[in-house]
Amino acid sequence: MAAGALLLTAASPHATAPNLEVVEGVACAPAAAEPVEAPELDGRQKILVEHLSRRYLESRFNPIAESGMGAKGLMQIIPRYHFDKLHAAGGEDAVFDPESNIQVGSRILQEYVRRFGTLEAGLQYYNGAWRDPSAQYAQKVIAERDRLEKVVRERGLRAIAAADPRS
Repeated sequence: MAAGALLLTAASPHATAPNLEVVEGVACAPAAAEPVEAPELDGRQKILVEHLSRRYLESRFNPIAESGMGAKGLMQIIPRYHFDKLHAAGGEDAVFDPESNIQVGSRILQEYVRRFGTLEAGLQYYNGAWRDPSAQYAQKVIAERDRLEKVVRERGLRAIAAADPRS
């Protein structure tokens, strides 16, 4: 959940899913590209990393987590449903590589948001809870995103105030 909230926080609130190739009526991730070096973190991302590293202990952010339903890694991807995306990321073992797992999980979530039309519906489907009319899972993720945005705002304002020579 935290990984999903972090991804939602890092994106613009007005961001839309990228144009994905559609094959036989199913949205697919684009073909694998050359590996890209991780970009330098901006101020907002640094604040989030610092906050999350203190808030979530390693046991909660376990990159080799595995559920009873077969969901694996940080974003709890079920390999049998997303083999094509994992294959493009380096094979089924990529599900346990944190960076690959987040990239694949992000593609899956983007596909679901696009397919079902709203962030809430996409999150519910991602979690396998599309039949839950209360949308509990989506509400938890969105609430976490809101908490992370608040952290960024508050710490960002403190950092600006601390850097102001007039204060």
